Amino acid sequence: MDFDFIHRTYLSYAHPANDPSLIFYVGQDIESKEIQDLYPYEVNKRNAGRK
Repeated sequence: MDFDFIHRTYLSYAHPANDPSLIFYVGQDIESKEIQDLYPYEVNKRNAGRK
């Protein structure tokens, strides 16, 4: 986990336990500070055949 001092938010990268090759971003929204992740985006990207 990292801390972005400019935006004062936390961020990290994760992967499903059963698929370590599917790495996705997890972090705080700059404005709302809510936690968000890009798991659905990465799954869709993989299913579409993009890298």
